[in-house]
Amino acid sequence: METLAPVRLQRLASFLPWALVSLILLWGGQLGSDTSDKVIGFGGAAILAVVSYRAARMRLMLGDEVVIVGWFRTRRVPWSEVERFVVTERGLAMRMRGGLEEQIPAFPMGGWLFRSMRDSMRADLERVCAQAEQARRGRRGRR
Repeated sequence: METLAPVRLQRLASFLPWALVSLILLWGGQLGSDTSDKVIGFGGAAILAVVSYRAARMRLMLGDEVVIVGWFRTRRVPWSEVERFVVTERGLAMRMRGGLEEQIPAFPMGGWLFRSMRDSMRADLERVCAQAEQARRGRRGRR
């Protein structure tokens, strides 16, 4: 099984803000004197800890089937439903048989202000897309 994940710096950038806010809420829960302060602090910290964990785990796995690990769920798609992988203005997507496109949350395009950063991100997405396409073509040859 081949796993395609964002580079470590991108994973850190998506994980770190959630983890920091989680720590701030945890600290607020400890300092709070009311029950509601503690519920908001500790509950919010727990929720954001889960969100930061999911942000760090987002990826695309290519094995007997395509597995998309996103923010809220993990989706399994049989290779027979995948027409091809494409890079769109929103990021990496899977074009399904029938024409629908499903975005892959681990590889967004991002709304960068600077054209050079967006071009660099597009080049990275094109590389990942080529790897996914190679895996898809390899699966087609095994049938």
